[in-house]
Amino acid sequence: MGLILPIIQQKKGVGGNVANVNVNKIKSMLCKLQANILWLSYIFYRGYRGFFVILPAVFKEVYRQLEESDLVVDVYGDDDDEEEDREEMMR
Repeated sequence: MGLILPIIQQKKGVGGNVANVNVNKIKSMLCKLQANILWLSYIFYRGYRGFFVILPAVFKEVYRQLEESDLVVDVYGDDDDEEEDREEMMR
């Protein structure tokens, strides 16, 4: 403690209070911790939203567009059977 006190007093000025320096270090560390927690929360939120909200919506929209499109050709002719089955189920 004998070597640290003069260094702290030089940084703080003559008559600097060691308790104030410790309080400032604690406040600084708490602010850094809070900033890191907020940053990680944002990263997890964006990951959750992208994976569980946006990605399924994109797949649904693409699937809907493919169903409506005439560009996709039914090679096996199964679509006609499925449409008839759907119509029968609706009745």
